[in-house]
Amino acid sequence: MTKEIKCWARKVSECCTVQSAEHYVSKSIFTGDYLFVEGPSFVPDGGKELPKSKLVRNCLCQKHNSALSPYDKEAQLVRECLEYMYELTDRRFNSKNKRFSVHTKEVNYERFCRLALKTYINFCFMFKYKSAIDIEDLATLLFSDKSILDYVSFTSDMERGCDFQISQEVTVSPLESQGETEGMLLGFCGLSFKFMLSPMRDNHKRTLRVKFLMAKGQLSSVLKFT
Repeated sequence: MTKEIKCWARKVSECCTVQSAEHYVSKSIFTGDYLFVEGPSFVPDGGKELPKSKLVRNCLCQKHNSALSPYDKEAQLVRECLEYMYELTDRRFNSKNKRFSVHTKEVNYERFCRLALKTYINFCFMFKYKSAIDIEDLATLLFSDKSILDYVSFTSDMERGCDFQISQEVTVSPLESQGETEGMLLGFCGLSFKFMLSPMRDNHKRTLRVKFLMAKGQLSSVLKFT
């Protein structure tokens, strides 16, 4: 008897016959073997340190999982940008110079929002309330050629000080309203984001900037999602 393949993208296109273990949060974001995880139902209150290799779920076939790999590469790029900015701020903090040029790094906003949507779908199965938009519809949107920026919003607290640290930590909290899950608060690598599902609007922001500051508020670098 053929074992059933578990895949939340089965309505997008035909699945292959190989089950794939999908990471709840892209492993490309983190460099360590262990992560401190807080928020999901499978960890106790207060969080717990877990092996990165264990933070997986059989919820995609190999075909659909492989198709999402470009978004994991965007996660790796975000981490590399953060490492650069951390080292830059640290170097400048210990410098005798008082004036610095502002350094800018860019990542693709569309791909990063797709990464966030993939992460939302992965966690949605353990949230208390069902998603405000059906998972099958979200999967179709994720795999489609159309921009998802009309259907989601993504914001962050916009500034980080000279005490910024790249943490090996993930926090996830659902955002609920009227018995439905409308998004999530997602934290990783010392950054925190608010991801929201929303109907099509003309005023959605198409860019996002996170500023990294020196002492006394001097701007050191900017991470642009464009």
